Amino acid sequence: GSVDTLALEGRLLKSEAFRQQGQDQASLLRAAAERYARAHALATSSGYPDAYFPGINVATLRLLLGETAQAHQAAREVLGQIEPLLAPAELARRDDAYWLLATGIEAWLVLGDLARAQALVAPALLANGRRYSDLASSVRQLRRLLAAQGLPESALTGFAPPAVAHYTGHMIARDR
Repeated sequence: GSVDTLALEGRLLKSEAFRQQGQDQASLLRAAAERYARAHALATSSGYPDAYFPGINVATLRLLLGETAQAHQAAREVLGQIEPLLAPAELARRDDAYWLLATGIEAWLVLGDLARAQALVAPALLANGRRYSDLASSVRQLRRLLAAQGLPESALTGFAPPAVAHYTGHMIARDR
């Protein structure tokens, strides 16, 4: 399959995995990691510009499966791909600046380096602008990573969408 097809299969398997528990979840996470690994290998060998996307998913899924050595190897490979792109001048030119920074945060978390992950939070929030659904998706993934490592959500400070207030009481009107 193509990079996009393999990555989509990985995404669908990952989504289904988080609806399951126990061995069913682990089997689906393994299948998702395998699809993402194939997508990453194909993307890297063909010079695909977003090769980091399937790669970071491999790293995270391997960590969630308890396969720490493979997770660290994948995270280091992804960091090698994106670090030249994280220079401020380069980020300013790129449409995917937010995703590069979020990927950096995720890779450093996989490697257990909270300080380096935290250093990318402010630039990532700035690059995100008001695309809160992208931010919420990243936060969900990072919270899974933190939990898998026994760390509280507060270990990564400031990386969250804004709070939302939803009021469902009576509308206030002058007449009636």
